[in-house]
Amino acid sequence: GNSARPSRTKSGRTKQSNTRFERTNLDNTASPNKQGADAPRSPAERDIPLVELAANRFNPRQKFEASEIRELAASLLDVGLLQPIVVRPIAEADRKTSARYEIVAGSRRVLAAELAGWKEIRASVRELTDAQALEIAILENIDRADLSDIDKARGFQRLMEVGLYSARELAERIHRSESYVANLVRLLQLPDDWQERVISQEIPATHARYLLPY
Repeated sequence: GNSARPSRTKSGRTKQSNTRFERTNLDNTASPNKQGADAPRSPAERDIPLVELAANRFNPRQKFEASEIRELAASLLDVGLLQPIVVRPIAEADRKTSARYEIVAGSRRVLAAELAGWKEIRASVRELTDAQALEIAILENIDRADLSDIDKARGFQRLMEVGLYSARELAERIHRSESYVANLVRLLQLPDDWQERVISQEIPATHARYLLPY
């Protein structure tokens, strides 16, 4: 494959999950799909049916709280979608379902739109390589307060495994020390059950590190 590093791409935040939340009694009678239809849009933007969207394979966060999706759904119904999600086309040969686009940035908004009763959502369609999609998914989410240290560690490890960054380059990219990156990645040496306890905030990552070999 091409080993050249992809250009840095900025986009909205993204999340990955196949989770589907049950509809609640949200008041969606005012506007079923308030997406700023009168606002100007770029040529790459279009309204895409939710059934044509596939989850982001590269999202560092694996789980969502139902409460945060409900809050976001209420916001969508109140003020609408403030920023289009970002998607990339799925090659026809790779389509295994009705999905025609993979979410790159905006998985939380998609889940919330589904909960709010929307049938489609405004999206910016971009042609991105796997490496570019991976980089966006991880680096655009790394400072989220609700992203666990284990999720960050998995994202860092993936970026280094595919050769996008060395530990030093990654530390420079996120404006942290190289030891910060190394210590996070070391958390992946924990047994799976302990990693889950860190993700659920049952124990802090700083305490879990004491269980690691030196």
